[in-house]
Parts: sequence; C-alpha cells; structure tokens
Amino acid sequence: MPLGTWFRISGAICLSWLFRFLHCLPVTRISIATLLLVLLACTAREASAQQSGDQSGTPIFGSLRLEADLGRSIGQNIYTRNWLPQTVGGLTLATPFHLGELEVGLRYSRFLHDEMLNGFSDFHAVYAWLGWNLPLELGEKTTVLTGLSLGNTYFSYDQARIYTAPGADWSYAFDRSESEISYELSLELHYGLGEGWGLFGGVAYNRTLTYHPLELTLLRAGISRTFDSPSWLQSFLR
Repeated sequence: MPLGTWFRISGAICLSWLFRFLHCLPVTRISIATLLLVLLACTAREASAQQSGDQSGTPIFGSLRLEADLGRSIGQNIYTRNWLPQTVGGLTLATPFHLGELEVGLRYSRFLHDEMLNGFSDFHAVYAWLGWNLPLELGEKTTVLTGLSLGNTYFSYDQARIYTAPGADWSYAFDRSESEISYELSLELHYGLGEGWGLFGGVAYNRTLTYHPLELTLLRAGISRTFDSPSWLQSFLR
C-alpha cells in the first residue's frame, strides 16, 4: 500500500478520536481542541515532506475549488423543534494542503420560531469557519471527503427578548446579536464532471457551544468549480 494511503488512514483514525472528544467539549476547553488540530496538521506536514508531492500531483495551494451548496436540516431536537430551520446556503473555498485540503467558508441560515411559543424571536445565523479535509479517492472521478472545521456562528435576532418579573418595575432586554464558537464534522461525496466542474453531496453535523449546545444536522448538495491558483497567490499563501 502506498505511503500516502497509510497516512490518510492514520489521519482518519485521529480525526475520529478528535470528533469524539469535541462532541463533549465544554467551551472552556476549546483551546485544547484547537491545539490538537494544529498538532494533527503538523504531523501531516512532516509526513508529506517525505513525499515528492500529493498523489494527484497538485502542489500545495496549487489549485482552488469554489463550492456553492444548499442544505436542509434532517435532525430533530429541542433546538430545531423550537426554531424551524429553513433552507441554508453556503460558499466554500478549498485548496490542497499537504495530505488533505484547507478550506474556508460561510453558510447562511434562517430560523423561524414555533408560533406556539410566545416571546421567541426569529433569527438569522451565519457560520464562518476554517477547516481541514481528508480525501479518499474511490475512482478517477469520485472522491470522499471527511472534514473538521472550527469557527464562529453569528446570530442576529429580529427582536430582543425582554425579561421582567410580575409586578416589577424593571426589565432587561438581551442583545439582538451574539456570536458563539462552533465546530462541524462533515462527510461528502464528490464527482467530477470534467473541465473543472463537479457535483457533490453529503451530511454535516454542526454544534454551537452555547450554554445549552445547539446541534444541527444538515443534508447538503451543490456544485463546484476547480481552477489553477495564480502564481502570486501560491507565493503569498506559502
């Protein structure tokens, strides 16, 4: 088995253990998860130094893949029952990075509160992230990507919720906007159409580390376009 395949398998095992750790991670320990992710990336970097390049022949930062996707929530929990998630839309930019891919992205979603719940507000949410993907090629045109991303979810409420007490002469209005640390685990299947175009679909599990963690499971599908990175951008990123 080629050396690169061994490293990909080892990386997948490391990611699975990291996923389990992150699932029960309190907010005060998010820095530990970040450190583990950095250590994993450094390990991949040292391993890739033993090879002349990745198996596809594309150098680090040698190409860019722009993705646009739509998604729907497929999970049921107290969060998605109280606020009904609408269709979400996202943009992702990925580039080869040692034995995997480095990516940045934005996703917008709209949540409508259950009409039976008084005092709740509809809100907008934007998840901004930095992530790393581990690719596994199944054929000439088919690739499976497992990924982990860390970022922030920004919330903007239509109305500020006001708290008071019966007969009290005071009230407190929460801010209409807030942001919280989030992470996401993803699994995607990519299929190349030729000339840089491709289709992909997959699932993503997003967890926002509020006092009561907010969990969202998405079914996603989209289109991608891959093109060569300009030389000046490769030099800048390196």
